[in-house]
Amino acid sequence: MRVLVTTGAIPTHLNLLVPTAWALRAAGHEVCVASSPELRGAINDAGLPAVVVGRPASIKGRVELMADVWQTTKRRNQFIPHIAETDPERLTLQYVRGALWVYTTMVSGSILAHESMLDELVAFARRWRPDLVIWDAMAYLGPVVARACGAAHVRSLFGPDHVGRMWALFHKLAGDQAAGDPMREWLGKRLAAYGCEFTEDTVLGQRTIDVLPSWLRVTDDVDYLPVRYVPYHGRTDYPRWLLEEPARPRVVVTTGLSGRTFGVPTLATGRLLTALADLDVEVIATLSADQRAELRAVPDNVRVFEFVPLDAVLPGSSAVVHHLGTGTLASALLHGVPHVAVNDGFQPWGEALIGRALTAQGIGEYLPAAEPDPAEVVDTLRRVLEDPAYRRNAERVREEMRAAPSPAAIVPELEAVAARGPVG
Repeated sequence: MRVLVTTGAIPTHLNLLVPTAWALRAAGHEVCVASSPELRGAINDAGLPAVVVGRPASIKGRVELMADVWQTTKRRNQFIPHIAETDPERLTLQYVRGALWVYTTMVSGSILAHESMLDELVAFARRWRPDLVIWDAMAYLGPVVARACGAAHVRSLFGPDHVGRMWALFHKLAGDQAAGDPMREWLGKRLAAYGCEFTEDTVLGQRTIDVLPSWLRVTDDVDYLPVRYVPYHGRTDYPRWLLEEPARPRVVVTTGLSGRTFGVPTLATGRLLTALADLDVEVIATLSADQRAELRAVPDNVRVFEFVPLDAVLPGSSAVVHHLGTGTLASALLHGVPHVAVNDGFQPWGEALIGRALTAQGIGEYLPAAEPDPAEVVDTLRRVLEDPAYRRNAERVREEMRAAPSPAAIVPELEAVAARGPVG
């Protein structure tokens, strides 16, 4: 069969899709990946055919703008309806409708610039005629393209399914008065342009691929297809020094790739690394060139790199300090490494919920204060390193992650979706 994979120009979201794309290719299926021009190189580096559509999305500037709006509204004690909101007191019908509207128009639409991609991708799909479209859950051009070319389609999550949760909650609150559904209105308008009508699978897919453990699910109203997380970081080399056993406990400090890619706020790593100088550990810190330039001095127990593949460095590590990005989170869960999760001041996808879940599972600690005091981070890290319960619990979760079906194992499930064809 032919499979079209779609995503916006977010490299970390592409990374989550690559293992499934390669499992399909290894099973003998034709696969290509469609995105805007910024992602051409990353798709090619993954060894997959790229379908470049639309004009450059300038996502960095748009994400920076969203981050600025986020910070400004917080300073003014205002709020934008938030797709990841969980406070029952706030979750009125009006709030939920507003959160879905913001997500569709501002996040999935404006930031990812899907409007400039859609016509070209529909034209390509109608000529290439895929049997299945797999789409990143932030890239709502995927289901529109699938419906327009008559293909089945599957959604792939990049974090907890807040859209599925909010959309189900909207219909529970609205009951029979579900007029004004932002998802139906936004997607329906785009579907109508290609002679298609809205169906509920357009929002949630005919199945939903999920790489995270079940205890991070936020709704039971979705047909999930669990899959084992397989780390993929793009073009990289295996550092030779990792073959040597560390003389002291190794701690990884990372702020992830998305922050440096899009210029959003990140943890004040300079102050944190200085504070870690008094701890008897070896620190591996991944910093961008700009972040490194801000360091006045690098402590003797800290080694700074622009990039280290997490699946190489985490197996020999005793803890990881991170900002709750999905790639770092899932890699640490897969390798059974305890967490110290911090708030970097910009957590748009309900990262606090994930942080609390890590604490509840006993595999780490979450520091919710924006820009936490480095001394508090160090004290928390010391506690996580010294208490063996964190490691035992992390190893338990590691086995849960490994028990999930591999990308190769879900190929028959994807084939079955394609064989059933589109809904309606």
